[in-house]
Amino acid sequence: MLKIDLNCDMGESTALWEYDLQKDISLLPYISSINLACGFHAGDAWTMHELTHAALEAGVAVGAHPGFPDREDFGRMPMQLSSREIYDIVLYQVGA
Repeated sequence: MLKIDLNCDMGESTALWEYDLQKDISLLPYISSINLACGFHAGDAWTMHELTHAALEAGVAVGAHPGFPDREDFGRMPMQLSSREIYDIVLYQVGA
């Protein structure tokens, strides 16, 4: 049987725009997995906790969406980072 994973980026709370957790939660019945913002480019501990709980309750898989440490520009500023720095950035966020 053909199976498709319909994935959605979620939890992108940020000061750059208004964020409403309930809007993310309302999409859960229509998707099979989420990529959850891990706090560096967007997101925060409370949002991650609430969305993880809601996704698991809805039977939706949860994945990590790490980003560069740049909340002011949503992780899109050019950065010169070593492989070790990138590893540490991703490790920290996945742990969160």
